[in-house]
Amino acid sequence: MLSRIFIFLGFLAIIPARIVKLEPLDYNLEIDKTLLGIESAVRNQSDTEFSEFFSETFDALDWYRKFMGKLTQGQAETYSLSRFGDVKDGRSVQFTESIRMNETFTRRTPFDAVFIEVENERRVVIDSLTVHDGRYADVEEGGH
Repeated sequence: MLSRIFIFLGFLAIIPARIVKLEPLDYNLEIDKTLLGIESAVRNQSDTEFSEFFSETFDALDWYRKFMGKLTQGQAETYSLSRFGDVKDGRSVQFTESIRMNETFTRRTPFDAVFIEVENERRVVIDSLTVHDGRYADVEEGGH
């Protein structure tokens, strides 16, 4: 029995140990990557790709179907997201979406979001999302 223990301990000593130090994420950069990914998913009209950027607690498919799924292909191709300033405490951020509705106006919608880090994948996803004042921003005349 004692020889089996020594053989087992000898086996453990052979296994190489590797310590990986994970650097903290640059949240501004990671959130920008997340917003670019969402923008690309909407432009490609892919609800499954869209849902990859949200946590499991957020019903991204329902959100997509209610709002993004109603866009025409031409409108989806004009979809863009922009972040306001640096990430605040709690990894919350404000950003706005912009969609060219037709030749005369563009709709802008300001959002607040809380982002969380997915440790095993080393990426940032949206955990909650709210529209400022619960309504769309003023429609801007002219095009972008």
